[in-house]
Amino acid sequence: MLLAAAADDMEAVQQALQAGADVNALGRFGNTPLILAVENGNFIMAADLLAHGANVNHVADAGTTAITASAEYGHIEIMAMLLERGAKLDVQTREGWNALMISADHGLIDMVEQLLYKGMDPEVTDRKGRTALQHAALKGHPDIVAMLAEKGNAKLDVKDAEGATALMLATDARYPEVVDVLLGAGANPNLTDPDGATALHWAAGVGSRSISKALLDKGASLDQADAQGNTPLMEAITAGYSELVAFLLHKGADPDLRNKAGKSARDLAQQAGGKIAALFN
Repeated sequence: MLLAAAADDMEAVQQALQAGADVNALGRFGNTPLILAVENGNFIMAADLLAHGANVNHVADAGTTAITASAEYGHIEIMAMLLERGAKLDVQTREGWNALMISADHGLIDMVEQLLYKGMDPEVTDRKGRTALQHAALKGHPDIVAMLAEKGNAKLDVKDAEGATALMLATDARYPEVVDVLLGAGANPNLTDPDGATALHWAAGVGSRSISKALLDKGASLDQADAQGNTPLMEAITAGYSELVAFLLHKGADPDLRNKAGKSARDLAQQAGGKIAALFN
């Protein structure tokens, strides 16, 4: 049965069922024939196994269930059938991922919509403290971020286990469209991570002018200092992004503020030399 399901051999599975094979037999990693059929995207096989008593909520060794497998492999019709047959929505894998997080991470907007309609809670977090919204932001899916915010009423400013918000994650990954969606929905640009850095510090660290502009347009603090007293301007100088340094200066960043080491942006620019130093002459 397991070999037949893994091989996507419908005829062999039907023969095994007729011969009385265990429909819930466990294979490698604790997978059942149903989970294997779901992974292969075989709707008919999955339906046949369910009709013969397959456990729709069996949990494999990694915490995988048929519903999380349907999300992982993007099989929305199979997911709908599993839900009709009583699949639990609140199950999470060993890493804490649920079907909504997986769908959001993979950019499967129709699946995200279906799961929200079925009542999945977008505030559930994985073992890293991340929500479905943060996964969508990190992978650059603005449409899914918008859906989670609008239809799921997902909280925008949740911090993960490392203290990063969805806005910070999208900024670090250089996804300006996601940043725009988050800011438009009301994400706070001035929240800080454990190092005292704002999203603008993160933008400066990756040299993104477009994201920096978007953050400033929505009220980001231009000269806010992190725990070491460094401003976004200092961050951009240290990272070597001359165009962003010029942009921040044009926006009015103060070059004379000093960090806890007693250095100003002007001092750091002179140390950097080249184009950056020339901007302060």
